[in-house]
Amino acid sequence: MKYRIIIFFLWITSYCYGQDYTPLLELNKTWNMFLYNDTGDSYSFDIEPINFVEIEGQTYYQIVASHNGCTTYLREDPIERKVYGISEGNEYLHYDFSKNVGDSIWVLDQLREITSIEYGDFYGMENLRFFVLDNVYKLIEGIGFETYGIIDAFEYGCLHVPIFELVLLSNMNQPLSIEDNNLLVFNVYPNPVNSSLFVSSNADKLVLKIFNLLGQVLFTQNIDVGTSMIDLSFLDNGAYLMTWESTKGNGFKRIIKN
Repeated sequence: MKYRIIIFFLWITSYCYGQDYTPLLELNKTWNMFLYNDTGDSYSFDIEPINFVEIEGQTYYQIVASHNGCTTYLREDPIERKVYGISEGNEYLHYDFSKNVGDSIWVLDQLREITSIEYGDFYGMENLRFFVLDNVYKLIEGIGFETYGIIDAFEYGCLHVPIFELVLLSNMNQPLSIEDNNLLVFNVYPNPVNSSLFVSSNADKLVLKIFNLLGQVLFTQNIDVGTSMIDLSFLDNGAYLMTWESTKGNGFKRIIKN
């Protein structure tokens, strides 16, 4: 009877704390990224856990960026819903998904409040839990940040080379090539734009977003097949990054608002 009680307690604990949790880390999981630097050049790269490493008696994932071999280390406790990192030889709490609305967590070099918790799908991963921070940022179980992925786990200056303007998560676990008969056709004009921007596409379910250079989403709209007009008169003059996602492919473009 004693052993049955213990087993039942462990099952209840696992059920209560683990049923809705989507692990962040697993081998060969891939964060597809775009880097846009201040020279006007841009390129894609991947971030991927490739191996297990023992550090101070704990098992960490070795996570590598494909474009320059930059490496970081994270470990995850799925029961506690916490992710830990290593900095200057010391372990620290990197993400804490055990928090609730009204709690504060230290992320992006600042203490931020969880203003709401939502559920949704993201890049083919279903029913994920979204922590909305300060009514702006979204920290997502299984993903990391909505726009940055897990790049904040890397030491500054290692991943961010050359000098960058913006690094964005563009997809998850997807090959970079697309079959020729399924290529996305996408055009945007005029650029620079004063107020009215025209977007044409052959994808019937395309999601268009506009970011400022801090990575904040300023505009989101679903675009149908054909040509659509978008009113950007609300934007201040300056440079922005436009991204688009569809079943036929993804992409990005720098736009200038005059």
